[in-house]
Amino acid sequence: PEPERTQFYLLAVKAGLVDWPQYGGWAFRSDLRHLVVSRLETLYAEKPEPFTAFCLLFPALERGDVARAGEWLDRLLEQDDFLAQKAVEWSVRAAPRPDWFVEYYLDKGQPGRAEELAGHAAATGEQFGYELKARLLERQERFTEAEACYKEIEKRHDYVGALVNFYVKHRNRQDDAGTTFQQRLDELIARCFPDGLRQVRQDDFTARPRAGLMFTEENGRILRAGLGKGTVIVALDGHAVDNLIQYYVVRELDSENPRMELIVWTGTEYKTVSLSIPKRRFGLDLQTYAP
Repeated sequence: PEPERTQFYLLAVKAGLVDWPQYGGWAFRSDLRHLVVSRLETLYAEKPEPFTAFCLLFPALERGDVARAGEWLDRLLEQDDFLAQKAVEWSVRAAPRPDWFVEYYLDKGQPGRAEELAGHAAATGEQFGYELKARLLERQERFTEAEACYKEIEKRHDYVGALVNFYVKHRNRQDDAGTTFQQRLDELIARCFPDGLRQVRQDDFTARPRAGLMFTEENGRILRAGLGKGTVIVALDGHAVDNLIQYYVVRELDSENPRMELIVWTGTEYKTVSLSIPKRRFGLDLQTYAP
């Protein structure tokens, strides 16, 4: 019952600020979040404390009211820089639309504010935070700076796909040193494929695989395709892939095409599987295969 319900919500959100790994994201998951809005708005009207605004921002996001969430963020930026940065950080980590604040300020004609908050997003160290900042820099045609963000993703998260995708999209443009991104892409492919990209067919595989990548989970999408946990991918789109990094490179070379052709080892035989997947994402974990 009230007022204990709202007080409990406020304390739980504070717990998330103190210890994100243990309690973070609670403001997005709690069934209380919409029940306490009316009481929180009354409290804010009586005493406009920034923490109350912080707690009101997340229910607004959950119900899809970006304009209202943006109003609460505006107030935080005026009242409390720490909580404003935490709102960005929590959005990057758990919001339904983690880029909402960038679009909000771009729509308001405030690109400087959008860039400032994108910088806060990247400062979280989260992969999506870097991607968010990089995409904003791309829109501003600041390609060398965007490239640096994508390189940070590879360095920090061991994920090369975002950098490959960037090079493919802008292959004919140049960095500040006059090198085309096609050249950068060629250098990256040579680094990830020391023996070069290898064109293969199913008949090229006979013995049990010695390299590839493996599904560690399964879902309805791959089960319908005749795949499953333990299935090993040895080639994608006609190119042999020996590990997860090589798979990411080949996947992003044709990222706009949902069609994928896999050569897989089922545990008893090799077979070729063709399927169409939005954004070429299976929605589950893969790992480099070790026999």
